[in-house]
Amino acid sequence: MPTDAAILKKMQELADDDRKVQSQAAEWLGELEDISVLPPLLDVMQILPFPRKFDEVLRRASGQKIYHSWPRWVEWFGKQDFEPHPAYKEFKRYLFGNIDPEFVRFFDLQHPGEIRWDEVVWGGVKKDGIPSLDNPNMISVDEAFYLKDKDEIFGLVVDGVAHAYPLKILNWHEMVNTVIGQTPVTLVYCTLCGSAIPYVGKLGEKHVLTFGTSGLLYRSNKLMYDRKTRSLWSALYGRPVIGPLVGRGIKLEHLPVVRMRWGDWKMQHPATQVLDVHTGHDRNYNRNSHYEAYFRSDRTMFPIAWRNKQIKAKEWIYGLQVDSLIRAYPLKRLKNRPVVNDVIGKQPIVLLSNSKEYTVRVYQSDDIEFSAINESGALVDIAGKHWQITEEALVEMEGDRRLIRLPGHLAFWFGWYAFYPETEVWDVVE
Repeated sequence: MPTDAAILKKMQELADDDRKVQSQAAEWLGELEDISVLPPLLDVMQILPFPRKFDEVLRRASGQKIYHSWPRWVEWFGKQDFEPHPAYKEFKRYLFGNIDPEFVRFFDLQHPGEIRWDEVVWGGVKKDGIPSLDNPNMISVDEAFYLKDKDEIFGLVVDGVAHAYPLKILNWHEMVNTVIGQTPVTLVYCTLCGSAIPYVGKLGEKHVLTFGTSGLLYRSNKLMYDRKTRSLWSALYGRPVIGPLVGRGIKLEHLPVVRMRWGDWKMQHPATQVLDVHTGHDRNYNRNSHYEAYFRSDRTMFPIAWRNKQIKAKEWIYGLQVDSLIRAYPLKRLKNRPVVNDVIGKQPIVLLSNSKEYTVRVYQSDDIEFSAINESGALVDIAGKHWQITEEALVEMEGDRRLIRLPGHLAFWFGWYAFYPETEVWDVVE
């Protein structure tokens, strides 16, 4: 086997401006008969023009009949059980550093990673190319003239304070770093997989973290970075996956959030604060950003190696994790079922949903079974007792019991399954 330095040199030649040099480098690497040296071909295929020789080498090494398709090659390699060659990490820094020098800081050779670097792909923008909103101005209901009642928002209540973040703004920014009540909060929205997740933005009691968009993706999900250490974090896992914070057992606390129409949210939370449309960025927030066609399509924008066809790729699900058990609730199966009693492991839960919207909330139910939501909006249990539905808990209206809300979130099925392939899919039990 050639030295690591020789292999790195050939990897770098894959990105040469001369097609002949590219082809010769690909052939040289292919003759090693080791797929661990081939991921650089995929990186170049995504970013730069490349010769047909790349496909020939990949087909010879894999036995696959794939022709000139970067997504299909990424999906095939993603399913293979191997570690890229040691020279690959240096190549990744070299290639991605040519896109944006800031990317080099994310791929630090001195720090560990818990994901394969070959599964990290470029998202099409530079670091902070999708700018986060940091401590944005919030306004009252009476000042929110730019919002229509039918506009969708993500709503959450922290420390008794209600905040609303309109999708028409988050589609352009995907990240908000703010403080709600006394709690630092980062709301990260991955438009590709449809998930909005609020996290408590601190480690322990003292260290507050703020996050930005890295410009990189892992399994079609946003990789965010913290501005303190430049570690890359999985937006869906809520933990660092590449960088100095990996291996420390760090995981951000996940807060409950709900997606609903502005008119309904402000009626339920008249004192809510809502994001000001004057963000300091020049954006047309009346347009659905450049993802408009993506939301209408059944196709994914980036390759996904791990798929499951029991549900359509971009069908909406509500994902929930209780201890080590993970369940997905397809929204289509919740239609006309506003109250669902279920058990995950040993934890009884009640799931409340609105079939007209993407509105889902889940609460612990302990030993109580619920039957319906009455006309006044109260939840009724089978004993006839009434419970007030709040963002933080179900509150017994004629008693003192509280049933805590559990954090979960919406996502497209493909986006959820790529991270949680062990997921159980809930089905209707008549």
